[in-house]
Amino acid sequence: MTQIYDLSLKLLSEKYPEDFAKLVFKEKVEVVKVLKRELPVYERRSDFLLKVKENNTEFIMHIEFQSSYESDMYIRMLSYYARILDKHKLDVYPVVIYINPKDANTKIQDSYEHTRFNEKVIYFKYKAIKVWDLDPRDIINNKWYGLYPLIPLTKDTTITESLKEIESAQVDENTKKDLYFCAVMLAGLKYPENILKSIVKEDIMKESSYYQYLYQEVLKEGMEKGREEGIKEGMEKGMEKGMEKGILSVLSARFETIPSRVKQKIHTIRNNTALEELLKLAATAKDISEIEKKLNTL
Repeated sequence: MTQIYDLSLKLLSEKYPEDFAKLVFKEKVEVVKVLKRELPVYERRSDFLLKVKENNTEFIMHIEFQSSYESDMYIRMLSYYARILDKHKLDVYPVVIYINPKDANTKIQDSYEHTRFNEKVIYFKYKAIKVWDLDPRDIINNKWYGLYPLIPLTKDTTITESLKEIESAQVDENTKKDLYFCAVMLAGLKYPENILKSIVKEDIMKESSYYQYLYQEVLKEGMEKGREEGIKEGMEKGMEKGMEKGILSVLSARFETIPSRVKQKIHTIRNNTALEELLKLAATAKDISEIEKKLNTL
């Protein structure tokens, strides 16, 4: 299930490539071109590829956004490195941006070394940026607007202060709404749902161009999940089961926990039309209580 956090950052990095390049290199490089994320060998997309230039030498900056720490991340990064090098025939500078403050006390690996028979077979290193260690003043003072949605996750700041910074940013209103929307989405990694709900301005959220895009992406994945499971399990009964799993997948991606009573109620529904309506609601509901209200009418 595609994570809403990753989608938000992929949208931001493609619209504000210079700001993400500056986060990694400060002022050292010149952005040349945002590259397609597809890589050879097997179908898997990287999160963000950017051709940059330093002292007239071009190379590729590769970024992966991680909303949770994975101990085998070095394997994926090494795989990406080889395939990017193979496709573009340019040196690669690999970066992982960790965005979840819950990983703050985790020892994060940023290299891999393999030695055999006293011979170093390979040494691979990538840059690990921990958003919770970033100073928000660097982003604000440099006016890296594309990074403003990360401010709620940086150190020594609050969600209220972060959203005020976005609302006062010197950008057009449509851009401001998009930045605000992404900031709230990412803030879900750090702040409880009830806190966000009490301060977030829903009108700004829903007027963002990203709102419809992310809504459609989450809905599409839920629908595809439902159809795939339905095909596997066969005919009407299989489709019902597939739709059920699709609904639970969407809810799991958007909310931290799903009460057992909600899961049980969804499990008892045997009407495809009702399940489709519930799947759409799962992608747009503000909280689980909206789902429960809908379930009580079925």
